[in-house]
Formats: sequence, C-alpha cells, structure tokens
Amino acid sequence: MTLDVSPSARVSRRSLPRFSAVRAAALALLGGLVLSTAVILRCAAAPQADAQQPCRLVALGDVHGDVHNARRALHAARIVDNHGAWVGGCSTLVQTGDLVDRGPGSLEALDYFATLEHQAREDGGRVILLLGNHEVMNMLGDASYVSPFELNKAGGADKWRTLFHPRRGKYGMQLASRRVVWSERGIVFVHAGVLPEFAAMGIAGM
Repeated sequence: MTLDVSPSARVSRRSLPRFSAVRAAALALLGGLVLSTAVILRCAAAPQADAQQPCRLVALGDVHGDVHNARRALHAARIVDNHGAWVGGCSTLVQTGDLVDRGPGSLEALDYFATLEHQAREDGGRVILLLGNHEVMNMLGDASYVSPFELNKAGGADKWRTLFHPRRGKYGMQLASRRVVWSERGIVFVHAGVLPEFAAMGIAGM
C-alpha cells in the first residue's frame, strides 16, 4: 500500500511548540481524555506493479518500553529488517507517543527510535516522533509508571528525574523538542486527542 508524499502537508520545525505549550497541551490530555492512544491511519491501495510510488505512511502507537514487540510490528509493516534497521526507503513512520513507562525498556525505546529516525533520514524516509502523556509525565517528574526494574537500574527516582528534566536531562531535552500533533497527506496524528480549545489553535499554534 502506498501514498504520495505531499510536501504541503508537512509542518515546519519553526512551528514546534516550546515546552510550556507542550505541557499545557499534555495536561489538557491528562485532565480530559482517556490515556490510550488514538492512532489515525489511512492507506490507499496502489497497483502492485507500480514501482514509482514506493513511499508509504505507517503509524505505530503505544510502545511502553517493549522494544521487542515494537520491532516485530515494524518488521511486519516492512519498515525495519530482522535486525530492527530501517528498510522503509522513503516511507514515513509516525510514532504517536508513549514510548516510555510500564515496560522494562523505556530508555531502550527512546534510544532505538532516535536511531531509527537517523537511519530513515539517511535513506530518504522520515520518522515522526510525537509526545504522549507518559513522556510529559516523566518530564514533569512523575515516575509513578516507570518499571521498578528500570528505575533501579537507572539509579533511583531522583536520577531518573534528572534524565528527563526538560532543560538539562539527556532524554528530557530530546522530548521537549517534539511535536504534539502532526499532519500528513490530509491525516492528523495525535496521541489520545486534543481538547477543543487547543484544536482551535491549529497545528501551527500547538
């Protein structure tokens, strides 16, 4: 299944929200919406013989520290190979947030998708990483959903919070620059949803 890439649907990095805006949007999600991921994915079937339109649009929802099964899902979607390396060519992968918490591999998931983002760029593709409520919870210092095993491995809750500090932490600084919403080929991707007052701001405003 393929879809043409539409440059007009891309969002400029200049419109990325600062952490304060991300925090407000995420807190609205936490206060008014269920904490599951709403993934919107639409694919258009193309003739199998058409080799001129190989770029596909793929979405992946909550990973929650389970890199093994995330790789299995991406392999089934022909985005990565048996070793988890990017083979999607010019395809676009949208990960709609909640890479972290619950499972024992939150940091591994963050590192893996950052690597995948780089590999995709080198191959002419894209990996779009959105914020979920669990990323924002960690940036706000809430480690209540972190796997006890991983928390201990990282050196305890205080060390964990340092890693996710939005202005000084290794992972917090990465997350603070991520989008909360993405528009691609007429489809809007977001984690869980957006309350009306934020939706009225438009994608650029968020």
